[in-house]
Amino acid sequence: MPLMTTRHGVLLPFSRRMALIAALVALCIVMSMGGVGGQTVEDDHGNTFDTATTLSLDASVDGRIDPGTDIDMFKLDLASESEPTTVRIYTTGDLDTVGRLYEDDGSVLDFNDDYDGYNFQIVETLPNGTYYVSVQSYFSNGVGDYTLHTEEVPPDDHANSIDGATPLALGSSVTGTIDPDYDLDMFKLDLSDASEPTTVWIYTTGELYTTGGLYDSEGSLISGNAFYDGRNVNIVETLTSSIYYVSVESRYSSEAGDYAIHAEEAPTDDHADTTDEATPISLGSSLAGHIFPPRDVDMFEF
Repeated sequence: MPLMTTRHGVLLPFSRRMALIAALVALCIVMSMGGVGGQTVEDDHGNTFDTATTLSLDASVDGRIDPGTDIDMFKLDLASESEPTTVRIYTTGDLDTVGRLYEDDGSVLDFNDDYDGYNFQIVETLPNGTYYVSVQSYFSNGVGDYTLHTEEVPPDDHANSIDGATPLALGSSVTGTIDPDYDLDMFKLDLSDASEPTTVWIYTTGELYTTGGLYDSEGSLISGNAFYDGRNVNIVETLTSSIYYVSVESRYSSEAGDYAIHAEEAPTDDHADTTDEATPISLGSSLAGHIFPPRDVDMFEF
């Protein structure tokens, strides 16, 4: 039966035919835009390896997830690099993103979600080759803008694990740099030859706001400290014969910079810091004392 007739074959009036034609045109426009609930904007980045947007090192690319099930794919070409490259890949923005790093065969190398509450961050050392990065919303109905960043991470001056920790001897200092801001430097303090317990003072100096920790030979935390003078680390512990590790990192996730770490054997405390072991002092008399390390407290009773 012709489209412009009734079910009895009667030709529709001209006005009815024109209204029907207008409705069909409107339907075609809606369908060409993705349909009701479909993608409402042109896809800014493809969602497959073949349609991936090229992503360069030390560059940023803006993107939009719309609709919430959209996936944006990027291609990172490191084939021309002569040696492995440590790369930091992350997003910024208000959209809650999820990121994945793939090898060129589709294998997932790394995955991250909420690095800082909304955005993801992936840090990997990659041999030369081709890699892919996907960005999508954590929520299937999450729509919004983001910026994808890639950075080549500078060579690390000190390892971030106890396996590659830098030796730190008593009576010595070692300089270091926290860069990038999430860097962590690990040091090894070897007291295995000590014949008796040793009181050790470990501290940092410099303009960088640092935080640090002291760990036993198994990597378990013994004590931690930050900003004893408003900025630097200060740890004082009496340690038995063994191997210990010390970590240094930036107190703030947005700050990088230089520091120096020091390890000194603290002298025997001349006066206790508690009322139970306070040094007696008589009226009309005097006693000498020494405050070391900083924030030492000497207690007296009379």
